Amino acid sequence: MKTINRVAIIVRPKESFLAWARGIDADAPAAVAAAGTSCSVYLAVAAEDEKPEIIVARHYRAIFDEELTSWDTRMSKWPSPCTLTRFREWFDVRVKEIVLDLSESPLRREEW
Repeated sequence: MKTINRVAIIVRPKESFLAWARGIDADAPAAVAAAGTSCSVYLAVAAEDEKPEIIVARHYRAIFDEELTSWDTRMSKWPSPCTLTRFREWFDVRVKEIVLDLSESPLRREEW
């Protein structure tokens, strides 16, 4: 097993985000319910001993945009402003400093 030179930012939606998602797509209760039990994982580079709150502050906007886009690409439907405070109100965020790669195959990157 090997570590990789990334930290994992684990993002789980809170009720505030789920309420917004229900308001965007009231016909998708199952999808909103599933979102409430799932999480997203983002990999980022961090300096050694960098505090998790600094890592989150540096990357929150890209993560926030991705999470909102997953429900609606129309930015006019997004909350305004998309601040770090709102991000923390809408998502439970954890940073894991050690990321282990269980696979022997090389990592592959694809544009999303």
